[in-house]
This record gives sequence, structure tokens and C-alpha cells, in this order.
Amino acid sequence: MIGCRKAEGEARLVCLVWKVRFPWKLTVLMAIISRLIHALPLGALATLCVSVTACGILQDLTHTKAAELIRNDRDFQARSDRALFREALYSRSASVPVVSALRQLGFVDVRRVDGGFAVYLNQRGLQAAEAQRWQRDPYKADGAFRPTRPQEVDQYPQRSWKVPLANPELIEVTDIRIERSATARVQFNYRWKPNEIGRLYSRERWEKTRTSSARLTLDDEGWKVEQIGGLS
Repeated sequence: MIGCRKAEGEARLVCLVWKVRFPWKLTVLMAIISRLIHALPLGALATLCVSVTACGILQDLTHTKAAELIRNDRDFQARSDRALFREALYSRSASVPVVSALRQLGFVDVRRVDGGFAVYLNQRGLQAAEAQRWQRDPYKADGAFRPTRPQEVDQYPQRSWKVPLANPELIEVTDIRIERSATARVQFNYRWKPNEIGRLYSRERWEKTRTSSARLTLDDEGWKVEQIGGLS
């Protein structure tokens, strides 16, 4: 009736009458609880109390509400799928998906040099990197990928970037489990929603539906997202 379908015996009976609308139902509920207190062993009574508490908490946390909380969570909104891009020499620049995508958008200049292609951000690309908050030097390895000719080090930049390709889009909440009296584990499905770079980077990558989870906690102000699981 209100999410306590897995409860058994007397605990199920309490759950069924938990959602009261009239005083006489409350009287019936109190009479049942009173009888159970005297009839049940201590261990079973503790289990019953947990079941009753879970009924009330689950009634407040619906799938729709959990989905809304996750969608509006700052950490969830800030997550992104990214690709590593290096301004360096490439033997075949067109074979690197992120380079190909940036080139189509006019964010990089590609020059033919001895041994391959020199690829680096132009002014438009640098503006995009600032506006979209690309992560600079994610692995602290700028300058480690040296050209074959030392004299070309100063001529072409040796910078690396993590380029955002997509942000998560929640599809639906599939399961809610109360772990403790004020903590819930919420499982949900999502997919990556690509930006302009991501759409040129790949098509098949964004079609897959993925699964993750979130931990929600309950305080005096209501349910809040405490942690978002990994998004692959």
C-alpha cells in the first residue's frame, strides 16, 4: 500500500493500517501495537519497530522526489565525460577523435611538419577552453611529450587538456532501499547528453543507458543527496 510489501506477519499488518485518515483507524492501530508489545519476543518487536519506521520514511521518499533531488544536486550537474587532448605532434591527426572534433569546430590549427602534424589551440579554441572550463594539465605532464626535433619545442605549445564532452541526464529512479532509519540508497538510470564537441566525437557512446546510485539522508529539513556514485 505504501511501500512495505516485503514486510511479513504482524509487521505487514501494521504497515497496511499505518496510513490512517480517521481517528477510529488510529485507535485500531494502537490496539494492535499494544497486543503485539505483550505477545512478541523482544527480537521480533525490534524488527517490527524498524518495519514501522521504514514505512513512514518510504512514504515520504517517492521515486519522483528522489529523481528531482538527484537532478538538482550540484555534484550530479557538475559531472562530465571528458577526453584528453594534447597540443603536440601527431602522425595522423584525423585518426584521433577529439582532435577531429575540435578541428571541425575550428578550435585548433593543424600544420604539416616533418614527421606529422602539429596540432594546437587557436584563439577561438582558447576562448572555448576558458568558457567551458577545460581542465588544464590534468596529469601534470605538460611538456613531457616532446617533438622529435628539440628546436620545435618553443615553436609549438606542449599543453594538455581534459575536454568536456557530455553531462549526465537522469532517466529514472529504479529502486529505493532504506539502509538505516535516516539513510536511503537510490538506484537510477542515466545517459550522457553530449555537447557540441561530444556530438562530433562519437554517436554510439551516448546512446547507452547506464546505471549508478546515490545515498540520500534525512534531516529536519527533509531528504538531501549526500553522495552520488560513479558515472562511467
